Amino acid sequence: MGKTTSEKILARASGQESVSAGDIIWANVDRAMMDDILGPRVQIAEKIQALGGKVWDPEKVVIISDHYTPPASIQQAEIVKFTRDWARQYGVEQYFEFAGPCHQVMAETGNVRPGSVVLGTDSHTCMGGALGAFATGIGSTEMLGVLVTGQTWLKVPETIRVLWQGALPAGVMTKDISLKTIGMIGRAGATYKAVEYAGETIRALSMDERMAITNMAVEMGAKVGLMPVDETTKAYLAARGITNYPVDASDPDAVFCAEHRFDASALAPQVACPHGVDQVTEAKTVREPIHQAYLGSCTGGRLNDIRQAAQLLKGKKIAKGVRMLVSPASCAIWKQADEAGYLRTLADAGAVILAPTCGVDANEALKKATSSYGRFREAVSTIDPRKERTMALFQNYDQRIGAVEAFLNMYGNSSLDEAGKICTDAGIDVFSIVRGVQPICFDDACYAYLVGAAAALKSSAKTAGEIALILDEGLQSFCIPGSVSSERQIGLGHGKLASMILSENVKCFCFLAGHKSFAAAEGALGIARSANQARQTPIRVILNGMGKDAADSIARINGFTYVRTHFDFTENKLYIDDETPYSTDERADVRCYGAFEPREGIAIMTHEQVDVSISGNATHMIRFQHPVAGAYKKYCSDNGKRYFACASGGGIGRTLNPDDTSAGPSSYGQTDLMSRMYADATFAGSSSVPAHVEMMGFIGMGNNPMVGATVAMAVRLASLRKGK
Repeated sequence: MGKTTSEKILARASGQESVSAGDIIWANVDRAMMDDILGPRVQIAEKIQALGGKVWDPEKVVIISDHYTPPASIQQAEIVKFTRDWARQYGVEQYFEFAGPCHQVMAETGNVRPGSVVLGTDSHTCMGGALGAFATGIGSTEMLGVLVTGQTWLKVPETIRVLWQGALPAGVMTKDISLKTIGMIGRAGATYKAVEYAGETIRALSMDERMAITNMAVEMGAKVGLMPVDETTKAYLAARGITNYPVDASDPDAVFCAEHRFDASALAPQVACPHGVDQVTEAKTVREPIHQAYLGSCTGGRLNDIRQAAQLLKGKKIAKGVRMLVSPASCAIWKQADEAGYLRTLADAGAVILAPTCGVDANEALKKATSSYGRFREAVSTIDPRKERTMALFQNYDQRIGAVEAFLNMYGNSSLDEAGKICTDAGIDVFSIVRGVQPICFDDACYAYLVGAAAALKSSAKTAGEIALILDEGLQSFCIPGSVSSERQIGLGHGKLASMILSENVKCFCFLAGHKSFAAAEGALGIARSANQARQTPIRVILNGMGKDAADSIARINGFTYVRTHFDFTENKLYIDDETPYSTDERADVRCYGAFEPREGIAIMTHEQVDVSISGNATHMIRFQHPVAGAYKKYCSDNGKRYFACASGGGIGRTLNPDDTSAGPSSYGQTDLMSRMYADATFAGSSSVPAHVEMMGFIGMGNNPMVGATVAMAVRLASLRKGK
């Protein structure tokens, strides 16, 4: 039986003669790329010290500051400086700043080669597949492991073959190929699969055009997008002095899990409509007026894109009331477009020419969560006509401010400025408390707690539990009307959960986690450090997840106590083998368990007599978290015990698919479905990633860290009532 391209690449990377789809392998990493937004500052800088303090091979690490360059705030400037200093500290010579979006820079600098394994802390790392590389995005936790070991585990993906034949009509671009493909396969149709593009249409494309297609493979859930290595590829690499590399291609008898065929000659310009990337239709059928057009970044800012835009707009003017932003995909492309006169043509037409960046500009950085996937991004007003503000303070300002002001007025606060002054005068640094729990949270999270804290200070609430129920009203006011979060009253749910944790009736709180990320660790630390300040009896905080080695690693990195257990199936009994504390402070009070399978996980819950738990979407969610929570719920019901089960990660994610091998947005739908069978409350969005929660219409903060932030804020405010 023949092999696919991805099977060949991963066999070589794992040192095996042959691998097949579904195999779990340990792969050697050829390039590890980090950007500024999810790079060293997110867990890595702190945690790498606990793992030896060295990078396995600095020459194979590339760091590119692209999201916050140019910086739009002091905070962004500090992040870029931190990233730059970290690169210097660890001997990473390939550090780039103001060079352009990371994926384009990776390709231009020769860091993506055919047959290589390239991992990056950005989902669009899959663009590297245009050069025949197995390139994919990973999270900061996984990147930490890669930096220390040079390896990571991967599941060999199945492969979907996408065949495009025929020539593209005039005015039709490769972005249209991407959107048409995604519309056909669906936003989850390629979840954790490789997508191979082939056919005469693909062979005729320039490297610029190929990159635009593979860049968007992740938008249908794909692990990688792959293009054939041909003369176009070789010429691009030769121009960069690269001539020695393996050439992998799928065998004629390779097995594909699906094949889709398209006729390029019949393709018309496409557009993806709100609220899903797969809501694709022909552009001519859309009659909505636009306010802003954006041409740029790693998907649409290459020379070919800019050339076609310049040809279209030459001698014309952009319509009144429409703003057009142009951000070339790299400094090299900026210079080429300038020398060719394309930028001058676009500027004469009324376009605003920006620096090569992923962040666009200050306001766009705040508005990313509301951008669409089509040819244009709808402009979101940054001016509140009632207050005549000149800049948005937080994400989706215009959609939130009405409910926020109503909440402020309900507690006698006239504005956000007044709320901020009330907190400052009381000695409460809201932003520091919130970001102290999750440093990468969005600004709207900080403001949501700001209005809640100001309301609590004006209320008669005294205890931390009572204050938590006011904070939840502030959180709820930030839920965008009509969203999943608004419908489920997620803000109120968070306050209720925090109030329960602060109650003396709750003795044990459990993060029912997959040990896949640091989200549960962030939340656990927030609770352990805060809740007990307001309780007479300290609450026990545990982590219960699948995998003993994973539990030990999480405990070691975070200073928790690792509890090693084994479960006797004949006796149906849990045994504690030993306990290893990895610190001497309050972190050691957090007990971290690892189970082999659900029955052991249930036994751990029973042993600890868990009163409240929160579970999230993760790799093992339908093999562990949900069965454990559901079965333990029945045990408690049968034995007259009160147990409050909460599930984070539910809601309508970007890619819905009941595939338990894929963490992140792709698993939200399954978490939502499973948790409704047993949970007392279901949150929306990721347990860890702020952007995913923002997508659900809530604030940009992971659900698990949010629990810790609510507890920490309630405890701090309650301490003021006691005069502490």
